[in-house]
Amino acid sequence: MGVIEEYLEQFTEAKTRHKETYNLLRPFALAESGKKLLSGAIDQRRYMRNRYENLSDEKEKRKFVQHLSHVAEFMTNAWKHGGRPFPDINELAGKDDVLMCMDVLKRADHHITIGPLARYYSQVQLASSDYRDTAINELAGAIKAITVFYALWRGSGKRTGDLATQYRELMEKGFSKVGIQPFSRYPRIGRRSDVLTAEELGKALRHVLGKGRTLAITSKEDWVKLSAERPVYDISQPLTRFLLFASAHDTVADDDDSELPGAGVPGTLDMLTWNKWSDDLTIEHVAPQEPDPKENDWPNPLYGKPDLLNYLGNLTLLRGAENSSFNNKPWKKKKEMYYVLSGPTAEERRTRLANAKNRGVEFPESTEDLLHAGKYYPHLSTISNVENWDEKLVLKRSKRLAELVWKNIAPWLGFDEE
Repeated sequence: MGVIEEYLEQFTEAKTRHKETYNLLRPFALAESGKKLLSGAIDQRRYMRNRYENLSDEKEKRKFVQHLSHVAEFMTNAWKHGGRPFPDINELAGKDDVLMCMDVLKRADHHITIGPLARYYSQVQLASSDYRDTAINELAGAIKAITVFYALWRGSGKRTGDLATQYRELMEKGFSKVGIQPFSRYPRIGRRSDVLTAEELGKALRHVLGKGRTLAITSKEDWVKLSAERPVYDISQPLTRFLLFASAHDTVADDDDSELPGAGVPGTLDMLTWNKWSDDLTIEHVAPQEPDPKENDWPNPLYGKPDLLNYLGNLTLLRGAENSSFNNKPWKKKKEMYYVLSGPTAEERRTRLANAKNRGVEFPESTEDLLHAGKYYPHLSTISNVENWDEKLVLKRSKRLAELVWKNIAPWLGFDEE
């Protein structure tokens, strides 16, 4: 009870405490029995009282309270913590991809995932010393699987409301068609899973993605078809940023088409880490949303289809300062700026700036200083190879980035990379 009280006592204003109490009890009810808890205080009290009083003995009642304390701990250490997630589980410190995934879910405000993930967290807290490492690995695998599931679901255009329904079904009833038992601690229907594994969760989430006729995702081909012509920037910016990180991971210029990224060997460009994710890399529109009318050399068809600007193929990653500087500049200038920033040495950047001047493109001194001081962006090299940034290029690049996203993260959910 002390853990629960400590969590709630940080919210001193009455209205805020009421809201945060619901934000704690809602995922707890999902993790405990798969219940969809309403926001009213009466419904919350009724659920908590009935669940507690219907437990068979004192031991089970203690486990009930302990489970609630684990949800509170998870929200403190993984969901609401201001810095690096999971400060109390040192074994996760080296799992940079896991910490990144946890932050993706938080930034996307994907609150429904707290319930299932808290079950895995509770499993770690209850684990014996012999089983703890295994329990931590299951938690890590679950976080990655849920993040990929979220990315594929929302990136393909499936609705958020339907997503919540699928999680509730998983927790309350499971998916009997594929042999998945309920994931809640005391499900209303079926037999609970005593040991939760990331493998079983992946199987359940793959089953959910495969439902439906027009939006089913069972393969890379399905994903690319549904996502390549989707304005992901309009759907969710945290999602878009994650997809851009995933698409840039371990890439080089394609041998057959230097305008597109291609898959490199492991370690070529490590983007799926906490250190990279927590850096100041922001989403940059290559063809700007509002081009400068005085220097507009962008092809008109790009702006005849407004959604096209928010396709993955028209987006990349830049730090805040460079992004602000690039802003709405014309393509001839942006192309040279990308070219300079993809230079790996100071000497190479000086040469590239000189080459830009020879091609008739000059920058103010402040911009040149920014280009000299900017960090190395190898993922920009393919963009700087593009001659004409037009509708055809954006569509081609969207498809390629979707393919790379699948290759780099779909295996976390148990899919084949091809």
